Amino acid sequence: MARSQPRILWAGVEPTPYLVALQQRARQHLPYAFDVVYERKQASQAWEELPGTHRVLNGRIEACRLVARVVSGAYDAVLLEGWGTLVLSAIGLAAAWSRRPYVLSGDTHDGTAGHTAGIRNKIRRHLFRHSAATLPGGSPQRRFFLAQGANPATIVVRQMTVDVEMFRAGAEQARKRRDEIRADLEIGRSEPIILGVGRLAREKGFDVLIRAFSRLAPARLLIVGSGPEADNLRTLATGVGVASRTLWPGRLDLGRMIEMYAIADVLAVPSRWEPWGLVVNEAMACGLPVVATDAVGAAEDLLAGTGAGMIVPTGDEDALTLALARLCEDPALRGRMGSAAAARIGSWTYREEVAAIDGALRVALRMNDPRACGQP
Repeated sequence: MARSQPRILWAGVEPTPYLVALQQRARQHLPYAFDVVYERKQASQAWEELPGTHRVLNGRIEACRLVARVVSGAYDAVLLEGWGTLVLSAIGLAAAWSRRPYVLSGDTHDGTAGHTAGIRNKIRRHLFRHSAATLPGGSPQRRFFLAQGANPATIVVRQMTVDVEMFRAGAEQARKRRDEIRADLEIGRSEPIILGVGRLAREKGFDVLIRAFSRLAPARLLIVGSGPEADNLRTLATGVGVASRTLWPGRLDLGRMIEMYAIADVLAVPSRWEPWGLVVNEAMACGLPVVATDAVGAAEDLLAGTGAGMIVPTGDEDALTLALARLCEDPALRGRMGSAAAARIGSWTYREEVAAIDGALRVALRMNDPRACGQP
């Protein structure tokens, strides 16, 4: 007789497009009964509401009830997408106290970012020490997890990614309309396009990108996104004389975003702080070379030594200018790096990420016997 599927609480802060899509894929392919719960609808920015089999907690009372369910044994294991909020910390502590196995997952790789000393620091380290398994997003995150006390024997690198095949197929279709899309934006067929994507906030470093761009030979800068620094960045572009060469389309839907990747020549990720940076994955899936700072969490695994792009020191305007100039001036180099990007991201897909999540849950539940996964 088949055993029932293990019950897994999958808890996160907000339903980002990345997490919703990943969780749908996990439901399709993994033998677990997931209860996907988010603390709030929006936290970091105003995400588009996406369909999915998840729920959002309605205030503190529901959060307390969820913590009580963890303590009562309603779940066989807990998967936490982070630990930095009161609710996620409470769920993790409840699991630790009641000896319910839990998995910590995250993309943080900088111990000084987003953390304070004192009780929060102690809670974080307690959660890592008592976790059944951990899921760092990549190599720099793995080092951070180890520094927090994670057991090296139960770390499973997650390989954070996007729907690579969807981006790849979309870009292939969009390239058939490349000249048309460029013409709609009043960009010439041969003008190099430098693309920047992200929230217009100081930590994203778009001010550094604009100053670097102002030192380049004729090209176009396309900055996609919205945020609190939008007006300041526009003022900066005017001040350094590149307002006429810079486009600001705002936030775009997925289809239009893929078109921007398809017509661009290079993605620039000038962030001062970037836990991972899924725009790197997206661009590579579209066959686009990437120039990123060494503060970008994805850079080590996806760019270093892969030929898919270049890594420059954080905040180094000169280095960013030189890297972008090389790519703008050398179509053959762009082609080689774009091909390398597509090849590299081909082994960093949802298949690998879902398998990593399965591996961590199996460690947490000690599922060495396939029968424990609902098989006869």
